[in-house]
Amino acid sequence: MQSTRTGLFSLLSIILLASLATAEPSEEADHQFRLAMVNYERQVEGFKDYWSTGLDDHYPIGGCHAAIKTAQAAGVTVSAEHQKMCDEFRTYHLLAEGEKAAGEAKDWLRFLANIDMATNHEENGAKMAASAKKCVSEIERLAAAGMPMDVVVRIANTDPVELPMSQVKDKICAPLAKAAGSFAKDVGTARTERTEAIAKPYKAAGITGERLNLLVDHIDYAMYGVGGNQLRTPQQLKNAKVIFELLGPGTDGLYTLRRYQFSGDKIVSTSSRDFWVRPGAKFYK
Repeated sequence: MQSTRTGLFSLLSIILLASLATAEPSEEADHQFRLAMVNYERQVEGFKDYWSTGLDDHYPIGGCHAAIKTAQAAGVTVSAEHQKMCDEFRTYHLLAEGEKAAGEAKDWLRFLANIDMATNHEENGAKMAASAKKCVSEIERLAAAGMPMDVVVRIANTDPVELPMSQVKDKICAPLAKAAGSFAKDVGTARTERTEAIAKPYKAAGITGERLNLLVDHIDYAMYGVGGNQLRTPQQLKNAKVIFELLGPGTDGLYTLRRYQFSGDKIVSTSSRDFWVRPGAKFYK
């Protein structure tokens, strides 16, 4: 009799556990799922308005579909609309990733359009080449992952352009790669041309050697003669046996007066002195 009761109790336990497993999902699981769907729907709208700015590590590309699987495992009813919305989230996530890579390349193109080539740095060419390569590889990777190529996307936040993804490689990645390939040479050429243009009037006045190099390299500085009068013409700069430069005030509040003494066009001595206030004429000697 005892064994019969024990067997009956075990059977009832199994039935009870089975009924719990097939019971309605908890309110908490249902609540968490609905909250997740609301958040992912907001992310979709964010992508549509802001593209890559809407990318958020809290909402990875597979996160929405993962939330559906978790909800289904908890017995939560998932509708076709939920599935559709998660598909849309994944699509827009892919597009936002593509816009991010294209946007970085587009920013370099804007940089190229606005810089003074002669004062730029050759190493930026390598950075541009890396961005162009990433632009191509990301578009190809995302296309293989299912990114629709016919969707028009607003690329870059500053001076944006609107292009279908199918045109990004030709309109953005390729022009950047071409510019990057000759950038170091272009900088060198522009720098040489700028130096020659600056030096031309000094050379015409007969200035050569170290005096010429100083005037060309320090073209942005005002030059002064003995007594503190500014030397404004190439001939004045040619005739001066002593030339002064005044720098400052710097972040420390100091002015620095540099003095160059010449023998012909050769610098024979240099010195500098700091001042808390702008030095007067008596210090230009």
